[in-house]
Amino acid sequence: LRCLSRAANSEPEVEVIEPQQRLSREELEARERPRRSARALRSVQRIERPPRLPVWPVANGVIFTLMDLFGLRDAAASAEASLGGRVAPMSLEYHDTNPFVLAVHHRHSFAKLDPIRPISNSILPEGFPAHPHRGFETITYVLKGGFVHRDSIGVKMRYWAEKDGDTGESRPSVQWLTTGSGLLHEEMWDTNKGLEGPLQTS
Repeated sequence: LRCLSRAANSEPEVEVIEPQQRLSREELEARERPRRSARALRSVQRIERPPRLPVWPVANGVIFTLMDLFGLRDAAASAEASLGGRVAPMSLEYHDTNPFVLAVHHRHSFAKLDPIRPISNSILPEGFPAHPHRGFETITYVLKGGFVHRDSIGVKMRYWAEKDGDTGESRPSVQWLTTGSGLLHEEMWDTNKGLEGPLQTS
């Protein structure tokens, strides 16, 4: 007796194979093929490429956007992966997010002598100001640099990828946030520890 499949709210489909009945590999494959096609994964409905804003640092983002316009998209993406300089704000519809997994990687740098930085700060703060989450988990994995977190239930903490005293390598830090019935939180880049190089999170 073996259970082959089970749809939601239904009894499992069962096939009885007598002990003396021995099927060849080809016969088993022939029986399984129609069931496999019925259980085929959904196809991708669409692929969206959200607009990317030049920020952190702005100069890099402007250069990479111009490269995109001149057909150098792959080179711009490669340079951005190394140097940072753009973010892609996203807005998701409910029917696309139930359930969903969203993976985002950030790489940015903050130089004290960047002349554009004070201007960009007046438009877009260095981080993600207070915004709501409800009914899912967020995991922030800090590879370099760090974040300052605050939320509406009174938690404030700093988490940072500290350097290992023996090897000198960064030891990543992680935050796991359960949003429950809803909360507001903010994550701002921790730029006050003297680090001007790249900060990375996933």
